This record gives sequence, structure tokens and C-alpha cells, in this order.
Amino acid sequence: MKKIHSMSLIKRMLVLYLIGPLLLFIMFCLFIIWSMNREMNQKLEISVANDLNRTVHAIDETTNTLMMITEQMAYGYVSTNLSSMLEEDNPYEKSRLIRSIANEVNVISFTNMGIRLVGYYDREEEDFVFCSNGAADTGILPEDIYLFCRNEFQFQGPHVSFARNYNDLVISVMKSVPTAKGIDAYAELVVDLHAMDSFPEDMELVILGEDGRVNYGRAELMENVSGGRVMQGRTREYFYMGASGDGGYQAYIFVPQRTFSQTLYRMMPTTIAAIAVFGVMFSVIVILLLKNIVGPIRIFEEEIRRIQQGDLEIRGYKHVGIPEYDHLLRETTIMKEKIAELLVQQEIEQHERAKLRVEQLMYKINPHFLMNALNTIHWLAVERNTEEINRVARALNKLLYYNLKVDKNTVCLREELEAVAQYVFLQQSRFSFRYVVNVLEEKAYAASIPRFILQPIVENAIYHGMRENGNLVLLVDVMDKLDIYIKNDGDAMEPEMLENLREEVKKSRENSRLGIGLNYVIQILRERYDKEAQIQMLSIKGEGTVIYLSIPFKI
Repeated sequence: MKKIHSMSLIKRMLVLYLIGPLLLFIMFCLFIIWSMNREMNQKLEISVANDLNRTVHAIDETTNTLMMITEQMAYGYVSTNLSSMLEEDNPYEKSRLIRSIANEVNVISFTNMGIRLVGYYDREEEDFVFCSNGAADTGILPEDIYLFCRNEFQFQGPHVSFARNYNDLVISVMKSVPTAKGIDAYAELVVDLHAMDSFPEDMELVILGEDGRVNYGRAELMENVSGGRVMQGRTREYFYMGASGDGGYQAYIFVPQRTFSQTLYRMMPTTIAAIAVFGVMFSVIVILLLKNIVGPIRIFEEEIRRIQQGDLEIRGYKHVGIPEYDHLLRETTIMKEKIAELLVQQEIEQHERAKLRVEQLMYKINPHFLMNALNTIHWLAVERNTEEINRVARALNKLLYYNLKVDKNTVCLREELEAVAQYVFLQQSRFSFRYVVNVLEEKAYAASIPRFILQPIVENAIYHGMRENGNLVLLVDVMDKLDIYIKNDGDAMEPEMLENLREEVKKSRENSRLGIGLNYVIQILRERYDKEAQIQMLSIKGEGTVIYLSIPFKI
């Protein structure tokens, strides 16, 4: 189920609209083949059953006809003349009786077209007393293998006729003549077991007598057959069907299994041709589907992928000729235009928000600084004379003028250093420390930097860790970037505190715990230079703390 849910639309379409119908068609073809094969097999079985019934009916009719013939021979006028002839001593009378018997036997033979041999047989002499057509070998009659016996009638066969010049398949019967001791009436009648047109050449007929012995056909075929009233089944090589006759004999028809499969084999070329034609049709459908559905989907997918990658360039799309897809592509173009507009608007709004945040920080910082400066003036007023206060006031005036300007956010490094010098002078009025500025490259003075970027760092260096009579050093160098180092030689920060400050610098959130000044510096750097600016902290016990600032160098 997970694999189905993860399948793309194209794969699902291939499965549902191509592979699915193809499998259904193949299953339909196999079902048709199975149904037709089943139908043909049923027809073949019905044909076998009809042939079997006709065969049994033909044998039953033949035996009934033979019973009437031998009944006439055993009890009719002919049997009376036969008894008289056997007892007559007068040669003339005996000759007349023999002619009369021969004429009657010939009449019986001529009135039944299927008779091959009819006559009277002397069992003791093993010879015919009278017979029509002449016997091929009067000393040989059918062996003692009976089809069935009914009263005094003994039926044998099917076997080859014993008549001279004939080799037809016949059923014979013998019945004793009551008036002539040791004499049997004998008759054989043709039975055509293969006269049915539906009888295939590869079918085989087996006939069993009422005692279960094989009278006709191959006995080995019966090895795996169980008898019964109506028999039907299959062996490894044959399908068989059997039926019983009126006399208790059984007839079986054996059909090779290959005869049933030949129907399927005959259908296979047609079926394969149908599948091939269907496959060609489906190939055309696949091509049309790829061209009219999959192709536009690919174009639409490519447009979405470009949007995901941030490519919002408006290009002329290729019309695919399908209204729904052309509409989607038009909507995609409109969406790209709106996304681009929203991004521009969002960028403007972000810039405005950043500007407002910076100005907010400025207004937070300036009162903070002003309070500190006024506190210094108050202290000086108490501790020192008026001239010193005048100098501090002038320095404060210059510093406030520089800090409170809102129309100039970018200055050169020289202006920033002069403002820092005024601030340091004010702080030196209260604290005793040395301030050293070292600019290694003259061109650094003309570097463009954000206004009010150094004073918050210098303020932190003075108020946090500066020793009495300590040193504050500001070093400026120009390599690929403008590098500024602000160092005091006060007490170093604890490692945990230093690590926390570094983490706060990385996060650079508006509500940071860095303090107003340092947070302002970081916000300004992020706003102006993004990732091109760096600020790092290093604090070593016994040596002091260094703040390193690196920004792009621009004149």
C-alpha cells in the first residue's frame, strides 16, 4: 500500500490505463481460450458419447437380428428337414432333403443383406453340414470367448468373418437345434463399428464380454479403468467413456489426451495474433498518452521545480494544445509573477522593519548615554572646578550632535574615531586610563562604516573590566577587509560568560542579553553587510579582553 501511495501520477496512469487494460485483455483472451477449449472438449465428449451409444445400439440391433435368424433356423421348417435328412437312409430322399435345406439356408442368407455366413455346424465333426457363401476354414470357428450368452444363444465377437472371400467385422451366434442332436445353427452378421463420421481416427474402441474379458480392442487400455454402469474418466494418456449393452457386455471408447489439447493448439495462433494486434494498438495509445498527457505534465513539473529553486524568471511557455494544461501553465506564470512581487514587497518590508529596529535602538542608546554623561557632569560639578566642567560640556555637545544626527547613517572612519575620542575624553574625566588609537594604513581613515558603530564597543570596554590607570587600545588595519581591534587590559571574563556572549553574538536576536549597545552593533552589521561582517570576542586572564570587528573595506 505504501508503494502505491508513493507512486507518481505518470506511473499510476501507466498502471491504470495501460498495464491494467493489457492484463485484463490477456486475462480475457485466456478466459476465452479456456471457455472455448472447455466448450470444444464438452462437444468432443458429447460426440464420443453419441458414438458410443450408436456403437452399443448397432451391436444390440445386430444381436437381436441374429437371434431371429437362428430362432428361425432352429425351430422352423428347415430344422425339420435337417432332422429327417440326418435319419434318412434312402440316398435319393436324402439328396432331396439336402437340396431343400440348402435352398432354405440360401433364402435366409439372401433376405438379410448383412449376413456373411449362415449354416448348421456339427460340433462332433467340427464341420458345417450346410452353409451359405462357403466357410473359409470349416474346421475353425470363433474361440470360446463370448460376448454374452442369453438362454441358448451364444454371441461372440466382434471378429473377422469366417466366410470365404470376406474379411468384414461381424458378430456371430450359435444355438443348438433341438431336433438335431449335436447340430448348432450358426449365423454371423456384419457390424460396422467405424461407420460414424464423427469417429476420429485416433479413437480406439474396446469391447468387453459379460465376463469382463476383452473381446475386441487392446486389452492394455483397460488396465486403469474401473467398470460400472456408466463409466467415464481419464488416465495419463487417454480420456475414456464406456457404456453397457443389453446383453451385459461393455463398450469403451478411448480418446488420446492430445486430441483435446489440439483444439487449444489450433486456437493459439489466432489468440497470439489478437494479442499482437492489441499490443500494437496499445503501443499507439502509449505514444499518444506520452505526447498528450505525460509531456505536458513534464513541462508543468519543470516549471514547479524552477519555482522551488527560486527561479522566478518569466518565460514564454510552450502551448501543448490541451486547454486544461495551457490553463495550468498560464496560472503558473501568473503565480510566479505574484510570488516575485511578494518577495520584493517582503524584502522592502524587512528592510523597513530593520531600519525601524535600528532607529529604535538608537533612541534607546542615546538616552542611556545621555544619562551617563549627565551623571559625569554632576560628579565633576561636585568634585572639580568650573573650567573642567566647561570642557566636558563642550565635548558632550559635540558627541550629542554626532550621535543624534538621523540624516546620515554612514560616515568615514575618521569621523567615527573623532566621536569616539570625545566620548573617551568624557569618560577620562571620571576614570583614569590611557586611550591609544593606532591606524596602520592611512587609507583606513576614508573607509565607509555605519555611524555610531564603535562607541558602544568602547563603552563596554571601559565599563566592563577596565582597570584603574589601565590602557584602552583601538587598532585599525586594512587587508582584504577593514579590521578593527578594541582591547582593554582589565580582568578577563570567565570562560562560561565568554561562551554565552559568543552564542548570543551568533544568534543576534533583537531581544538578546548582550545589552543595548552591543546588540545595536550586531543588528547594524547584519542589516548592512549580512554574512560579510564578523564580530569576535577573546578574553585571556591577565591580559584583558579583545573585541574584533571585520567589515568590507569601501571608500
